[in-house]
Amino acid sequence: MAEPASGAAAAALAPWIEATRARAAELAGGAPAWLAELRARAADEFAQNGFPTRRDEEWRYTSVKPIVDGPFRAALARSAAGSPARVDLARYAVPAFDGPTITFVDGVFRSDLSRLAGLPAGIIVEPLAAALARGGEGLEGALATAPTGVHPFRALNTASFADGVHVHAAAGAKAPRPIRVLAIGGGGAGGGGAGGGGAVHLRHRVSLGAGARLTLIEEYRSEGGVFTNAVTDAEIGAGAHLERVHIVAEDPRAHHIGFLSVRQEGESRFHDLFLATGGAIVRNEIDVLLAGEHAECTLNGLYHVDGDRVVDNHTLLRHAAANCRSWEVYRGILDGRARGIFTGKIHVYADAQKTDAKQSSNTILLSRDAEADTRPRLEIHADDVKCTHGATVGELDETALFYLRSRGIPRDAAERLLVRAFASEVLAAVADEAVRADLEARLVAALERGA
Repeated sequence: MAEPASGAAAAALAPWIEATRARAAELAGGAPAWLAELRARAADEFAQNGFPTRRDEEWRYTSVKPIVDGPFRAALARSAAGSPARVDLARYAVPAFDGPTITFVDGVFRSDLSRLAGLPAGIIVEPLAAALARGGEGLEGALATAPTGVHPFRALNTASFADGVHVHAAAGAKAPRPIRVLAIGGGGAGGGGAGGGGAVHLRHRVSLGAGARLTLIEEYRSEGGVFTNAVTDAEIGAGAHLERVHIVAEDPRAHHIGFLSVRQEGESRFHDLFLATGGAIVRNEIDVLLAGEHAECTLNGLYHVDGDRVVDNHTLLRHAAANCRSWEVYRGILDGRARGIFTGKIHVYADAQKTDAKQSSNTILLSRDAEADTRPRLEIHADDVKCTHGATVGELDETALFYLRSRGIPRDAAERLLVRAFASEVLAAVADEAVRADLEARLVAALERGA
């Protein structure tokens, strides 16, 4: 339990508590009774624990003071009924993502900017608010279940979210094209490119029946200094396969906190790719429970940050069943005075014999002022396992640079070639060729901007 806030911290927290309780009460109107109670409990939890500080072990390298002190207590204002905010969707168009798309602007579903017709049989993609308006059958337990430990931003999300996406694949259903969730912050009445202010709280629920298969792309964009707080909960049935791509390409003044929790049943497959090329403070937190035998999980991450920006990756893989495998590869590219953090933990329960888990974190420093903090951790309670972890932090290989330059390649171009090679292992794991090509193009563009 967090220590009570005092002094300046208590003064900064008080208006957040007031705004969060007011938001939960506002959203309770017309909602199912269980959801209103859930929001009230979450507001109480947030009030009790407050925001994390660097005294909290899980947040020791990242200060959220810019979020606490910023103009983010209230959710971004909804546009007036009948006059939705104008959004130039062409700015966010991605030819590689030509499948179904569901779009949210400032946390509000926009049917005019979404494309949901023609979904395959057995695949449901809809606003979470629509599912809750029907009573939220099957969602009560899913939204109420939370990982162990203290998660202030998750509690803040539960109390404050108005919408998100509800994706369900029935047993055996398969989506031939990726399903894209596009979230744009600062595009409505409450934000704007001039700096804006306010928060976007989105809650996503994904469930796959036995043998189902789909790819989900969560893409977060913003205009101006907004705060995005997104929570995704996924349940993957026996033999099902979920691939998720989490893209954070927010405004350099924006802050992004993303939390993913996953439960995998027997023989299921889960692959997650995190790509960050924008945002001032970005936190990517993942909690995966391998609950059934022969489940497999792959967590990959790639991030490029420069200036004074921070990307904090925090992953927890919980092996709770026997004969499960997991792979984890995170790679960071840091320039300027940027800071990259990776904290990864593999927890093997006593019954999880024959576990095979590998974890790797590698960081390249393109500047002497950049900083990388890496903490790989293993906690093993079984005796028949294969678990490894490793971490490296360093500069580009001067021998390789010399080789490229000796063949007439300018130094800056040679550096970009080496960085792309460094990132290739992570991106190569993306199954969809068009999506993979788009992610590579985004990285190249980020490197060009950094240069």
